[in-house]
Amino acid sequence: MGLYENMKTSPKLESEGIWLDLDHTRIKLGRAGGKNSKYVQALEKIMREYNRGIEQLSNEQSTKLFSKLYAETIIFDWLTKDDNGELDELGRAFSVDGLRYTRGISGPDGDIIEPTVVNSTQTLRDIPDLQLMFKQTVEAASLYRAALVESIAGN
Repeated sequence: MGLYENMKTSPKLESEGIWLDLDHTRIKLGRAGGKNSKYVQALEKIMREYNRGIEQLSNEQSTKLFSKLYAETIIFDWLTKDDNGELDELGRAFSVDGLRYTRGISGPDGDIIEPTVVNSTQTLRDIPDLQLMFKQTVEAASLYRAALVESIAGN
């Protein structure tokens, strides 16, 4: 396999997202860049507003800014395991025995809250390590490689 085949990313994965599994939670994340034009446009707007001085923001300012950016442009779906859930691990209507999920975020009190931009933003602000994990995931081009799609399709 050549350089281009090894490095080529999948526009479909970049724009439709990949699943990140975290214990009792599955979150579908688009790529930060690439074919995720919503993210690219939002980041360009932020860069203009801050005159390309994002690296000069305090940690608190950066967390606040990127929590909202990710909630608006990167998070495509959020599922939480739930014995009474009506969805499967891909967010589809549950039809066979296996893990059951509910669309939503497990809140600080354990209740499942709606995965809105506001709730997603607040969750990322409350759990900075989760935001860091998102950043590492959505910036890793290797997770969005076209070769992954081809290997999955071949199985």
